[in-house]
Amino acid sequence: MTTGAPRRSTTSSGHSSLTAPDARRLAAAIGSRLPKSPRYPITHLDFLVTTDCNHECDYCFYGRQTPQTMTTDVIERSVAFLVRESGPQAELGLLLFGGEPLCAWDESCHTVERCIAWGTQTGKRISLDMTTNGSLLTEERARWLARNGVKYLLSLDGLRPTHDAHRKRRDGASSFDSSAPLLPMLKRYQPWQGTRITVHPDQGGLLPDNVRGLHELGINQFLIGAATGLHWEDDQLEAYAAGLRAVARFVRERREQGGHIRWTMLEDDPTRPLGYAKGHWGCGAGRSRACISPEGEIHGCARLLAVPAARERYRLGDVWSGITRRDARAELASEDTSRRVECATCELADDCMGGCPATNMESTGGIFGPDPLGCWCARNSASLRRELGVR
Repeated sequence: MTTGAPRRSTTSSGHSSLTAPDARRLAAAIGSRLPKSPRYPITHLDFLVTTDCNHECDYCFYGRQTPQTMTTDVIERSVAFLVRESGPQAELGLLLFGGEPLCAWDESCHTVERCIAWGTQTGKRISLDMTTNGSLLTEERARWLARNGVKYLLSLDGLRPTHDAHRKRRDGASSFDSSAPLLPMLKRYQPWQGTRITVHPDQGGLLPDNVRGLHELGINQFLIGAATGLHWEDDQLEAYAAGLRAVARFVRERREQGGHIRWTMLEDDPTRPLGYAKGHWGCGAGRSRACISPEGEIHGCARLLAVPAARERYRLGDVWSGITRRDARAELASEDTSRRVECATCELADDCMGGCPATNMESTGGIFGPDPLGCWCARNSASLRRELGVR
């Protein structure tokens, strides 16, 4: 038997990958050097495949930085880390994130192929998702993603005036005109199209027109959230709240007419009855979810990675040594509700998980102190769901 570098095979997309026997040996070698699996299995990874992006959105929580992209070694060790740290769990998820993951197309493809190979070898199912601005999607890429089971979520904030107002392309071209005209082609390969709408403080009142317009262009599902890290005036919050109510009326009308449209705000969730959060805290960051940076660092989530004060404090380890900072993970995974001092007397204390740890940290200096904007959004959401009769 000869020794030397691991053998590689070439996939249908032209990318080099480890053969199955070598992948198993690599997993065993990595596993033998990693600490024992923690109490909480990690079932989802935010995969920051690159910090490069062809846009310069003025509300982006990463901002402009020197582009960094994952190496093949980081990619392969990261997928092995997910498989190992998931323990007995068979249903896993990996989100290709950025930056713009399509700026690192080869690396994104390699990640997908490694996930498929690991799934085949271990019997685990790794669902694959991507968040993208869509401007770099070609028909060939859309076909490849569909063939390999990768579902993507677009970032479209509205029609051209709204979308272009805060989502700038680096080359000065219209970001809306780079993405929206692709929708007819994209729907041939992924018929159900969803978008994340990030609402800027000066755009809340335009939300209903933007949702209607995007739905007419082919968007089926909407994830709507307020831009964080920015100052919101009271009148801007009022306009946003009114906009959300108008969106609710529109979505219900379309659904009654047989339209293919979803907004989770309007849907019952039997897994989250009244009082579902009593005795609990946190969103899963650092508990069941982790993020891998381009350099191979392990963090609680992609958003925590973007907060300077949290990047070092809640860095959990790296893909070479695994999770080594158990104290940082224990704090993120803590369900000690006594640390939620400001939440104790809130009327939503039993129905709110305490907000986003990253925006909490950014706003109040600690993950347990609630971000005022997050509190407003939670109260407004609860009020709207009561009005709509949604559990």
